[in-house]
Amino acid sequence: MPVWGIAAAPVIEGPLLLLQIGGRGDAGVVALDRLSGEERWRALPDRASYATPLVIDQAGQRIAVCWTAQRIVGLEVTSGRLLWETAFPEPARLVAVADPVLDQGRLFFTDYWEGSLMLRVDAKRPAVSRLWYRKGASDQQTDALHAMITTPILDGEALYGVDSHGELRGLRAADGERLWESLELLPKLRWGTMHFVRNRDRVWIFTERGDLAITRLTPDGLTILSRTHLIEPTKAQHARGVVWSHPAFANRAVFCRNDRELLCTSLAAP
Repeated sequence: MPVWGIAAAPVIEGPLLLLQIGGRGDAGVVALDRLSGEERWRALPDRASYATPLVIDQAGQRIAVCWTAQRIVGLEVTSGRLLWETAFPEPARLVAVADPVLDQGRLFFTDYWEGSLMLRVDAKRPAVSRLWYRKGASDQQTDALHAMITTPILDGEALYGVDSHGELRGLRAADGERLWESLELLPKLRWGTMHFVRNRDRVWIFTERGDLAITRLTPDGLTILSRTHLIEPTKAQHARGVVWSHPAFANRAVFCRNDRELLCTSLAAP
């Protein structure tokens, strides 16, 4: 069992439910029938990480990209067959929480201790290759992005994420070079966390302090269009008080929770 339990979200893919559970007997990743719960396949002897599998289209196939505690793999969705694998360059203290992200044939991975990895997805065959890898000297002297909880956004020429101590960063996607950094939404805090949800040309950012901001993220920087406080942090997860659960958006409202309450706030303003 991973230190913080099974945290990877389940993924519905057609008739299947995909789960990264790190089970015994080559059951690192399993697929269940989403209606009956019956097992359809199991794959990998790997221990589980906390990152949710990402299903992509590659070379005419649906492939589940799974970042386990040992490696990054591509599994054939229909059978669980291993199609490709690659090692995260430095897996010594790997804590894979942020989900892999895909854009324009590139896959991005980031870890609190071990930095950032960008892969190229081969369009003609089930394979990947490394574009770049960057890692700082420590979790405080970071390079590119050392993310803990926040899944970043990869968008064309730029990459946006939250670094190890809460710094919101914009990076050049081509090589991971830092374009800008901001502490406007969150002060410098170890494991500082925000959650991103894209809405057309805007990014809704919910911070661990219970604030919701409507922003634009561009290669030139952060623009805050609106900001409000929604819910109070609680201390069950961290002594400073945090809201680490991801919000949900539906029906022109936002749903968020701390360790005491669940709150629904209208977003129906003109």
